[in-house]
Amino acid sequence: MAKVHREYSPANPANWFGNRMDDWSATLATGHAHTHLFRKTTLQFARIGEDANRAVAADARLGEAVMMASYVREGDEQLRQSSNRTYARIVAALPQNLARRLGYEPAVVPADPEAAIREAVAARDWGRLAELSAMLKERRPAG
Repeated sequence: MAKVHREYSPANPANWFGNRMDDWSATLATGHAHTHLFRKTTLQFARIGEDANRAVAADARLGEAVMMASYVREGDEQLRQSSNRTYARIVAALPQNLARRLGYEPAVVPADPEAAIREAVAARDWGRLAELSAMLKERRPAG
């Protein structure tokens, strides 16, 4: 899994993002980059592929709001997965140089991923195992 730049502060992502926009703006000959346009683009990408609730509700002949209020609860895990998918779509859509300027650091695949997996299993480090598995899945086409 990719890691966000080491300067990122989970306690205050708005300031971190604002600082990255200021850094980027300083490199532009045409002036200041605005967060509104970036936010608009980000939200457009976030919507792509996230219409599952609407489709499920329609198949059940319910409104999405009724389904979510009365039949389905999205817990932390579902919200985290949705957030991760949104992040992956945004990063995939950005040119690599822009993604890096915004603080994205691609995951580094170990030289011997199978050995790293064995070590993660032996250590019962399930988070590291999931990270390694995701890296390998991204590298290799499903076969």
